[in-house]
Amino acid sequence: MLILDIETMNIDGKDFIWEFAAVDTKTGLYAHLINEDNVKGAIKFFNRTKRYPRFFEHKQIQYCYKNRHLYIDSDGFKYAINKIIENHKVVAAYNISFDKKHLKNIGINFDNTRSVCLWGSFINSHVNSRFFKWAFDNEYVTLKGNPKTDAETAYKYVTGDTGYIHQHFALADCWTEATIWESIKKRKGKLEESTTFSDVQKKLKKYRGK
Repeated sequence: MLILDIETMNIDGKDFIWEFAAVDTKTGLYAHLINEDNVKGAIKFFNRTKRYPRFFEHKQIQYCYKNRHLYIDSDGFKYAINKIIENHKVVAAYNISFDKKHLKNIGINFDNTRSVCLWGSFINSHVNSRFFKWAFDNEYVTLKGNPKTDAETAYKYVTGDTGYIHQHFALADCWTEATIWESIKKRKGKLEESTTFSDVQKKLKKYRGK
């Protein structure tokens, strides 16, 4: 299975992918790319407006400067990702719908792949009354009073590392999600193809108040 992650930026209401990473859970091989054209576009936008694009600030720019060896232009970025995807029958991400939507927008083909959403699969395999107690005891709770189920919280739960902070850089997040996947696999829970906030609410309702 291929676990992938993207990082996006938003300039004037339009989303751009600036980073892609993927980890093959069978071999441990990984890919890591930065879209040079989009990073240059972000820097030009900042120089012109003195505003950072949404989701892309000073730390992202510095990260890109330190990883120039990963730069690839937009055509190469698309070609490389398509070659990676076509060699895998199953692709996964914590919220696969988000990643696929943005990748399809740049011409990535998922026609011959099966999707696994780690978010919904984590909820199916791990979320129960014990998880509720752990989340509330540790104050991992949303403003609406629900236990958090994001990737950071999931990683903390399956590893016991409550000091973990989600990186929001693609390759680091892939390794985080690979760890979550190993825990899901051990539980042999139902694997979801996609997940929405509505799905999450329905599943959490079962354990509320227990």
